[in-house]
Amino acid sequence: MTPGSSSDLTSATTSAAQHHPTSGGERAEEHLATLPDDAVWVWSDGSAEGGVSAGGSGALIILPSGEEHELRAPAGKICSSTRAELVAIRGALEMLLRLEGGLAESPVIVCADSQAALATLASGAGSQATALGAAVWRLLLALTDGGRRVFMQWIPAHCGIPGNKRADVLAKEASSLSQDAVPTDVRSMVKAVGRSASKAWSRSWPDSFFKTIMGDRMPMPVLLESRDEAVNVHQLRAGHWSRSQSYLHRIGHRPERDCPQCSDLACPAARCLVCREGPDTPEHVLLRCPCLAGARLRLLGNIKPDPTQLRDGGAVAALSRGYLSHQEPLGYGRP
Repeated sequence: MTPGSSSDLTSATTSAAQHHPTSGGERAEEHLATLPDDAVWVWSDGSAEGGVSAGGSGALIILPSGEEHELRAPAGKICSSTRAELVAIRGALEMLLRLEGGLAESPVIVCADSQAALATLASGAGSQATALGAAVWRLLLALTDGGRRVFMQWIPAHCGIPGNKRADVLAKEASSLSQDAVPTDVRSMVKAVGRSASKAWSRSWPDSFFKTIMGDRMPMPVLLESRDEAVNVHQLRAGHWSRSQSYLHRIGHRPERDCPQCSDLACPAARCLVCREGPDTPEHVLLRCPCLAGARLRLLGNIKPDPTQLRDGGAVAALSRGYLSHQEPLGYGRP
């Protein structure tokens, strides 16, 4: 990041990121030790409950003399973790500009554990899409006026780095402050709505085989040419497939003389029409039915694949299509 020819704003994000995967905090601290000794250190962190609300921003400023200053600031009732981090950086830079004592010559090292916040700033002063990002850049330009160097440094979170730990505590304390006077932004609101909708969807998804393999993941959209195939995928995911004998018998659409309707998967009326080895539940059709062993091998690389591979809607569509092709010669078409 370079704000202009008269300033020197340096990003050291890549170096710490390369150290993090192998040995976390220890390697990150080794990298931090290579930065200027006489610097002003700024440790910032943001907190948001569920990533969408009760934003808190904390920062610790350590001057070359060892003098410390702490910042706690609310970041908004509706707030993303990225916004909370940017609020912390903005507050710390404002505090730093107010401090006196001949600090103008000391380089500044801003350490943050939010890659998203640093990536937002890395796009440059003219590319900021929010008032908050623009405000941070104005402060950075003010700090670097006259040739002062500022390092924007990413560090791994929760790896025992003392400055990061203290900033994390400050941010969590700040989240309990009054949020009434704190504005929010459109991006935070959109993100909050999206996360709330995702959680509501997860809670409302009926218990089924697919719910166990999807966990808290949102299914990817099903983009298929055939509407019937898309319907099959959605119904299999929900556990209510209209081509399943066990489902149709359970709702009374496949009555038998000895059993008009029941929910017992051991009932003969619920058996797979192709193999007759068990009820034709989504789990049986997609993972167990021997008629699809070859198809599973071709599509998923194993006749007994990992169930999480069925997160792919295209694979589910192909397997359901193959299963129905085995049913049709038996005289079973659409109900």
